[in-house]
Amino acid sequence: MLDAATPPPRAGGFIPRVPAGSLFDMTLAPVEFMRQGRAAEAPHQDRVTGWTVWPARERPALAVVVAAVLVMLALAAAMAWGDPLLGVLSSLAVAVSLQGFLLPTDYVLGPEGITVHEPLRVRRVLWSDVHGVMWRGDRGFLRASRDSAGRLLPRWGGPRGLTILLGADAVAAAARREAVEASLRRHGP
Repeated sequence: MLDAATPPPRAGGFIPRVPAGSLFDMTLAPVEFMRQGRAAEAPHQDRVTGWTVWPARERPALAVVVAAVLVMLALAAAMAWGDPLLGVLSSLAVAVSLQGFLLPTDYVLGPEGITVHEPLRVRRVLWSDVHGVMWRGDRGFLRASRDSAGRLLPRWGGPRGLTILLGADAVAAAARREAVEASLRRHGP
């Protein structure tokens, strides 16, 4: 028997309705789903906190300068090598290295650690592997020697760890900083 909320049958059977806000609702990205706290509704789990930072959107003037430099780099490389494709590829390589600025990055604080969803990779550090945090302006640096898979984190002339961007909004940045510090107090070593 059909009611008004049930879609009519199709040749392959019924197409199930997906509850809005559920994990299978494709209108939500996984991090947005986690931000809503659905993964942490059970009383025995801690709340999952997350945010997105997009520096190019927060600093549009600097984003325009970066885009102009990328175009000039492509033109200069194309003229130097005599091949426009090599110019575009060289500019693309620089753009990939600047992905943390040019594209949005999602940060998710969970009961076991912090997960950073960048456009081309996902990094996770367990709270038990964090040795401390250093704050400077709108960013923090979690000092940790290993990621959640046990691999050594990269080290380029300084301490090993993970940079956390808090965003340009001072009120939101303060709340995010407090959330990181609370997670470290609750779950850290």
